[in-house]
Amino acid sequence: AGAKLSVAGTAVPNNPGGTGGDGIFYSGYVIGSAALVPSGETLFSDRAGVGGNDSSTFAAGAVPFALQYSGLWNVGANVTLTGMALPLRTPTDAGILTFDFYDPGFDGSFTGTSNEVLIGSATGTLQASLAAADAYYVNFVTPVSFTSLGTGVVVHINSNASIRFKVTSETGAATGTGAQAYRVNADTGAAYASNPVMKTSLAGNATGGTPIVTNTAPGSGNWDEVAWQSSAGGTNTGGLNDYDTAVIGQYRAITYRGIPADEIIGTLNLGQDVANMGQGTLNIDSGTLTVSGNLNAGRSTSANDSFLYANGGTISIGGNAEFGRSAEGCDGSLIVHGGAVDVAGDLAMGGFEQGGSMLRIHNPGSSPTVDVGGSLILGRCSLDLTFDDGYTHVPGTSITLVTFANRTGQFLNFRNNQVFNCGPNRFRIEYLANSIQIVSLANWAPSSSRPNIILLFADDQGYADLRLHGDAHYPMPELETLASNGARFTNAYVSAGVCHPSRAGLLTGISQQRFGIGGNLPSTAPSHDGMATAQQTIPRRLQGLGYHTYGIGKWHLGDTVEFHPNCRGFDHWYGMWSGSRSYWTVAAEGTVFQDQMTPDFASEDGTYITDRIGNKAVDFIDSHVAATNDPFFMYVSFTAVHAPVDIDSPPSGQPTDPRYARLSSEFGLDASDYQNSPRLYGQPQAQVDKNRHDLAAMTLALDENIGKIVERLSATPGLLENTMIVYLNDNGGAGFSSSFGGNYSYNDPLQGIKGGSMRDGSIKVPCVVSWPNGLTGGQVITTPVTALDFGATFVNAAGDAPAQARNGLDGLDLMPMLTNGIPLPAERALTWRMSGVTGGGSAIRVGDWKLWIDDPGGSPKLYDLSNNIDENNDLSGVPANAGLVEELLNRFLSWEASLAPPLYGATGILLDSDLERHPFAGGLRMKRDAASLAWLSAPFRNALPLSKDFHLRFLARPSETTFGTDAELAYGLGDSTDRGQMIRAVIDYGNSQIRLENGRSGNMVSAAMSSIPLDFSEARLDFDTITNQLTFRFGGGTATLLLDGGYGAISHYAFGAAAMEGELTTLAPTAGGALGDAQSSKVGMAGPGLFGFDVRFGGEPPFAPAPQRSVDLNGFSDDPTALIENLGGGHYQVTYPTTAGAVREFFRLRLDQPR
Repeated sequence: AGAKLSVAGTAVPNNPGGTGGDGIFYSGYVIGSAALVPSGETLFSDRAGVGGNDSSTFAAGAVPFALQYSGLWNVGANVTLTGMALPLRTPTDAGILTFDFYDPGFDGSFTGTSNEVLIGSATGTLQASLAAADAYYVNFVTPVSFTSLGTGVVVHINSNASIRFKVTSETGAATGTGAQAYRVNADTGAAYASNPVMKTSLAGNATGGTPIVTNTAPGSGNWDEVAWQSSAGGTNTGGLNDYDTAVIGQYRAITYRGIPADEIIGTLNLGQDVANMGQGTLNIDSGTLTVSGNLNAGRSTSANDSFLYANGGTISIGGNAEFGRSAEGCDGSLIVHGGAVDVAGDLAMGGFEQGGSMLRIHNPGSSPTVDVGGSLILGRCSLDLTFDDGYTHVPGTSITLVTFANRTGQFLNFRNNQVFNCGPNRFRIEYLANSIQIVSLANWAPSSSRPNIILLFADDQGYADLRLHGDAHYPMPELETLASNGARFTNAYVSAGVCHPSRAGLLTGISQQRFGIGGNLPSTAPSHDGMATAQQTIPRRLQGLGYHTYGIGKWHLGDTVEFHPNCRGFDHWYGMWSGSRSYWTVAAEGTVFQDQMTPDFASEDGTYITDRIGNKAVDFIDSHVAATNDPFFMYVSFTAVHAPVDIDSPPSGQPTDPRYARLSSEFGLDASDYQNSPRLYGQPQAQVDKNRHDLAAMTLALDENIGKIVERLSATPGLLENTMIVYLNDNGGAGFSSSFGGNYSYNDPLQGIKGGSMRDGSIKVPCVVSWPNGLTGGQVITTPVTALDFGATFVNAAGDAPAQARNGLDGLDLMPMLTNGIPLPAERALTWRMSGVTGGGSAIRVGDWKLWIDDPGGSPKLYDLSNNIDENNDLSGVPANAGLVEELLNRFLSWEASLAPPLYGATGILLDSDLERHPFAGGLRMKRDAASLAWLSAPFRNALPLSKDFHLRFLARPSETTFGTDAELAYGLGDSTDRGQMIRAVIDYGNSQIRLENGRSGNMVSAAMSSIPLDFSEARLDFDTITNQLTFRFGGGTATLLLDGGYGAISHYAFGAAAMEGELTTLAPTAGGALGDAQSSKVGMAGPGLFGFDVRFGGEPPFAPAPQRSVDLNGFSDDPTALIENLGGGHYQVTYPTTAGAVREFFRLRLDQPR
């Protein structure tokens, strides 16, 4: 106690008052000095310094954060802590600081001071004269001693005077040595996102204990046979030690088969790290594997990293289990396939800013329930269910999937009480207080008359580049045969002018703009972007009708596991995440083809990729025919003829592609036939000519593989005859646009190329349908159709699909037209918009008339496409067309009102940090933990002038039924993007009230809600220009606010959330009434036993109408038999089967039911 040490040349006593008084803080601690080790102690952490940011000034009492250290000593070590140094900011008040130490255990899990055992305390006195910001240190008079349970410690500071610290965002390599001190919430243990580090030093001694050894699997194999590579040197075989860490990554798969029968390890990591990419897979087949600490699945940014399969036996996690929460772009999945999974701590799956995850349950009801002792945290996580062929379930039976102490979040794809199907089996999901369960529902009836369906989807093919369209330089004889045996469409469109949104529309049957997709998925987009997980897909609908589903080729709809084809309705997948790749060989994981969810590097053997896609289609047909007589749906997504144009560049040693020789021998076409091709894009003539020749070879390769598929179908009697084959292209030809991967394709005589213009050259595509048993050959269809129509057509191909399977789609069933010549409704509208109101182009087509808008801000132009296919004769100025222009524009604006803002690839969209947003058709689901509102804002196409009344409607729903006091959902309206100056309409769930806030003047009014609506309920915003007042109505409350403050026209709107998760739909304009205000027409009997009518809404509802019926108006019930078809632009066609013998019936449409 009387020893001396030297600090900055000044002699000071060590532990003054050593007779039992407090240690005293001194300033001027220098990293590497002996100030904290006067008797030769160890500096477990030596990072104390002043740099960083100022924390809040904390009043006397407990500081709200604690400091957590890890990796300091061995498990079971005898530890003595003798001193600390920490950065203080102007500590002018004298005070006594108390340091409470907690041992977070082997798993390192700290859940708050009230939940942990206090292992010791120490104190130190801060002198008032030490007023400068500095690193202050204290040597404890009475050291803190304990035997460690893990490798770290948590310290919580209490002060009897106000105090302020220096904190920093520095988390990487920092000044000093040893463990970093991370700030965690003292009450909950949650890590701090802002300034997560404090530069401190910690001194003491530690002896004994068991070191944690990291063992990495060097290859795939059985757990007990792998020669695990040990961080301590050498290898371990036949089992690991109790405190060891097991790491499985770099595309390795390990199977624990119950040898040894009971294995205990400390930590399990699946996926190695960002420096060692590649998924890690662990299969538990039998026995009991106990992880006494934490499990972390998904530690690199590789696609599909990583997987835990519980196939049998038990895996028991003593700490927490995390899947897909380590880094941006990582993902991790838990597959329960008959084995037991027990997690003593928290099970956290996916994180918005980190990665995705999947929980898959095989044969629900047979596989054990996942048991979570702590919290179930559902971030970016989708639920998937798979089944053996003989699986059956009894309608009405409840099946528990997961139990837990408490829960945060819901699955992305299935919300509370949602009805859904996986495979052929239908369920309703229920989120209960301590469990998630599914209730079995009756399946849809199978049908022997349903055809097989093959959807052939080409990529970036020019509209002009087919012999079918008149250019003999581009023969496709197989496609031409399909056309002659079926139908060819001359006015077929896709729903977007680029790859990603076009595919999203095709595979959902929904205008993809409705769920937030406008343009392409940027290569730099965060991994939470992709095709909305909440949106049901066409293959998922077809599974419900008894189809087996197969996908091959290009995906380009998101690249973490929740977006994977196997989670989106495909039983079998062989293809790639990305949008393009070399046609020969690649090594990057995102472009290597996956077999289900595993990259198939061995398949990169130099085979031309178009041939590989065709070969796999044949393999899938072979395996399906050998296994079952059920119908199949196959999506063959060719990369051809997207750039690169590299068919002329096979790998070294391989011969020239044979398609060149075939072009010459069979069609008389060689390089000379492509000379003097039009130079549309300024490249040298020789370059253009060569690439046009190469494009012909690529096109012929595409056709050959179509023929390969047809030939395989023909080999099984009756298979081709009962298979519907559809050929489409994803968008217009790319020409030579470096922005979109130019392939030298032409769209003549159409104006425009692949991209956002919404000219026909970007969205009009070749289209052929063949079905020998179902269609008459030789048809040429001139009626405008869209790729969205094929979803409705596939679902009802046999004419016997239940209305429930057909409703909620934006396309129309084409089979009545193809089989019986029944025309589509004349008022049917096709609509397009690129990336929001600033994206490049918007359009609507009704019949032969197309209204085109050159975004942003361009005046609408009107074209008669029956005689002006190249869109160069604007008829909007003709007086006789004024009414038509107004009608088309109003219908377009009605449709546009139902669109979610584009969430990526667009300008003018601003997203605040820490606001999670997940789109659904017609709105956004948002989540924010912080108590203040965060926003996503977007511009209106046409600003709302305050010189006119306006009436806006939206629907709101909280995700849960209980709320904290700060829980809010809100809409903002403003004349700029400035959040602080917006007019805010706030639903204050935490205080059962609504508020209107004037961000410019600061004025605010509130009103109590008579009840809190827990389902989607309508909110109304009405502006009265005479009084200059805005009125907000919701939940029985009404608030009216004067709009003082000098607002200009309302040009922007914003979705907002605080301290909760909830959903808001888009803003729908009305004439002043409710969301359901509409006009009906064609009311009456629509056929024998059918009552029908058309309905037109002033603003298209965010949700497709849901049919109900009643016999006496005293109560309506959902009607699963009524069919609702979307004619576009706010128009719907409704058909109800009447009840035999009924005297009267009443029908209505609900607009508050997501579908």
